[in-house]
Amino acid sequence: MNVHGMGTKGKIFYLNGRVSQKEATPFSGRPFTMERMVKLLDYFREHPASVGETYVEHFGVAMSFGFSLTKAGLACLIHAVLPFLFTAYGRSTIADLHRRMVIHRDRRNQDSTRPA
Repeated sequence: MNVHGMGTKGKIFYLNGRVSQKEATPFSGRPFTMERMVKLLDYFREHPASVGETYVEHFGVAMSFGFSLTKAGLACLIHAVLPFLFTAYGRSTIADLHRRMVIHRDRRNQDSTRPA
């Protein structure tokens, strides 16, 4: 064990009064290399590619969904206190987001089966 609490397995830390050892991850405590940069970029591209989008396209769609869900969540919180307000906003937002997701998925599937 060295001065900084680093052994071969990772950092030593205390949890609820007990000593524990944190396992090293692919991005912990090692110098930055191009190999690690490529792996990090792969993490950013993997899921968007799996749904037929680039990172930027996926960012836009996910942000749009996030803002819509945030607005619907706030409307539901207000509805909890004032039940006569926003009586259908949450439900209609969920239905709209589901429709957008299904239509997008169907459009992407049609695009992938179309001859080039």
